[in-house]
Amino acid sequence: MILFPLNPGFPFLISIPVSVVGLSIATARLGLLVDINSRTYQEYVSLLGIRFGRKVSFHRIEYLFLKRNNVSQKMSARLASTTVHSEVFDGFIRFSETEKVRVYREKTKDALMKKLLELSARLSVDILDYTKQ
Repeated sequence: MILFPLNPGFPFLISIPVSVVGLSIATARLGLLVDINSRTYQEYVSLLGIRFGRKVSFHRIEYLFLKRNNVSQKMSARLASTTVHSEVFDGFIRFSETEKVRVYREKTKDALMKKLLELSARLSVDILDYTKQ
């Protein structure tokens, strides 16, 4: 058997990039930042506390609305697979006739309405319910 001695600093050199990747994954977040004063919003991805995303200007916030959506998830394990179907409720901000951004996703309509009511009070806008259609 032939042994290849490793440099004593080699494990340390490998641990640095592995740690950075691990911290990046652990701190990754999606978010939305709305600045009423400058009339801009930013959908961002945050890695290690640094936000990446472009700012978009808007004229005004029209309203908040909620929709019902059906989602499916396929799960596989070797030879067997199954698909799980469920219903979710999404909450959106409508900035103009063409601009909308999803802000929340919840499993129940009541949980989503609670969050949208709080947001609508802060933004002074109405909530439209498209789940009844």
